Amino acid sequence: MFEPGCAYPLADFLARSEEGLNRASERVRQVHGFACSRAHHQLLSLRETAARYTDLPDAHVTVEAFES
Repeated sequence: MFEPGCAYPLADFLARSEEGLNRASERVRQVHGFACSRAHHQLLSLRETAARYTDLPDAHVTVEAFES
C-alpha cells in the first residue's frame, strides 16, 4: 500500500489511507462485532490535516518510515 521513502500525491495518499483503515476496521468488526474506533479517528485526523493543504496544486505526502 505504501513504501517508505516514496512521495504520494495528497489525494492518492488519502485514498490509500482510507482503504487501508477501512479494511482494518472491518477486520476488527468481523472478530469483535464492532468497528475499530482507532482506525476511524486516525482517518478523521488525516482528513483534517490534509484539508489544510488541498489548495496546494502539488501537495504530496512522503512516507518516511513505519512504526510498530
